Amino acid sequence: MKILVLNGSPRRTGTVASLLKSVTESLSVEHDIEWIDVCKLNMKYCTACMACREKEKCILPEDDAHNVGKKIQDADALVIGTPTHWGNMCAPMKLLFDRKFQYLWEKVQRVCQFQGRKGSVL
Repeated sequence: MKILVLNGSPRRTGTVASLLKSVTESLSVEHDIEWIDVCKLNMKYCTACMACREKEKCILPEDDAHNVGKKIQDADALVIGTPTHWGNMCAPMKLLFDRKFQYLWEKVQRVCQFQGRKGSVL
């Protein structure tokens, strides 16, 4: 099983990173686990052009958000860890999900493509 871990914390030894490490250490060694520190990604801001709805891909120049979007799409399970700021996920995580709208939603049915796969949010 491919498990993608998205760490939204900029602190390597902070609470969120520690929780994510605890979760991933308890998983079986037979799983393929990839860890991504979202705060270290090079991503441009979403311009809300909504072209992704028609073209089914983000039209901004290729950056880390495109690459992570493909990894999200290919993952069997997603583990997300983020500190909360003003009652929401951290800004880099929000930026990633703003940019990856087209990878997460089916154009016609408007349902989550990740539906039926495993996930966890810390």
